[in-house]
Amino acid sequence: MSSAIVAVMGAVVLVVLLALVVITRYKVAGPNEAFIITGRRGQKSTDPETGRVSVDNSGQKVVVGGGVFVVPFVQQRFSLDLSSRHLPMAVRGAVTLRGVKANLDGVAIVKVGGSEDAIRAAAQRFLQQQDGIVRFTQEVLSGALRAIVGRMSVEDIIRDRAAFAGQVAEEAEASLSGQGLILDAYQIQDITTEGSYLEDLGRPEAARARQEADIAEANAQRVSEQARLKAAEEIAVAERTLYLRQAEIRVETEAAAASKGTAEADAMHKKADAFARYGDAAVLQMLVEVLPQVVAKASEPLGAVDKLTVISTDGAGQLPRTVANNVAQGVELLDSVAGVDLASMLKRVTGGRDGSTAPGTTAAAAAASPNGRIEVTE
Repeated sequence: MSSAIVAVMGAVVLVVLLALVVITRYKVAGPNEAFIITGRRGQKSTDPETGRVSVDNSGQKVVVGGGVFVVPFVQQRFSLDLSSRHLPMAVRGAVTLRGVKANLDGVAIVKVGGSEDAIRAAAQRFLQQQDGIVRFTQEVLSGALRAIVGRMSVEDIIRDRAAFAGQVAEEAEASLSGQGLILDAYQIQDITTEGSYLEDLGRPEAARARQEADIAEANAQRVSEQARLKAAEEIAVAERTLYLRQAEIRVETEAAAASKGTAEADAMHKKADAFARYGDAAVLQMLVEVLPQVVAKASEPLGAVDKLTVISTDGAGQLPRTVANNVAQGVELLDSVAGVDLASMLKRVTGGRDGSTAPGTTAAAAAASPNGRIEVTE
């Protein structure tokens, strides 16, 4: 094998080794991760505000969300988690401003600060025991909670929990920032007291709310009762109006009936007086007025005949004789049923053919009526 081939192969192997070294030693930090690179030499840095040049002799380099080449055998890489940590908080027996022991349950969210100084401070304290961040934060917040609770009453804590949480964060900020930590949020979830303090505290408000509810209910019932009474009053007024109208109609009806009865009675009295005064003459006048109607009714059967064939030796003269016979039979029927002898009555009224006047009431009737007609008022 020639020396040229050996040289080429050696170069290829060297390139591959260099590539492997670069690939394995170049590290990229995640978005929630910080790299602390140790073993580097100090570097100069210039403060942009003052222009002062300083030399970093800590031998540390902080990389957040970027890539860095870790020199083999010279530098070493450490990783610090920047994710938020959820901490349950529970404080028991914290004494308030008024000496009431309160129990508080809440939740806190803490994380490592994003600046290089905060990352270095947190790395110095929690790099090898990052779970200790939760325990340390709980201790700091517990002390801050007790300090703030001692300056406030239970009523103030309940009334403005946001202000209370803000004061707790301010109280714990100095202790946490010195450790490279930041309190993202703190919320109070529940507040209880020993004994019945909270129940007693809410009794006046509950009593007031119950009183307002009773008053509102009473007002609603009063309005409903007023509406019911008004409706009942309107119904009563309508019934009274109807009753009075019915009474008026009844009185008017009775008055009309009484008036009609009086008029009929007066008419009957007048007829009775006329009959008593004129006797047979009055009756005769009524019969004479009715007699044409009787003759007309008797002739109706013959008038309704469209065609009449008379089979008789008497000829056409038989027809008027038949009508006359019907009238005569009607007069006889009147005599037999009503007991009225029309012929005798005519004789008494006329007093015979010589024109003499019958005595008594008949003569008086003739004298009272010059035209021979007797007036009978209905």
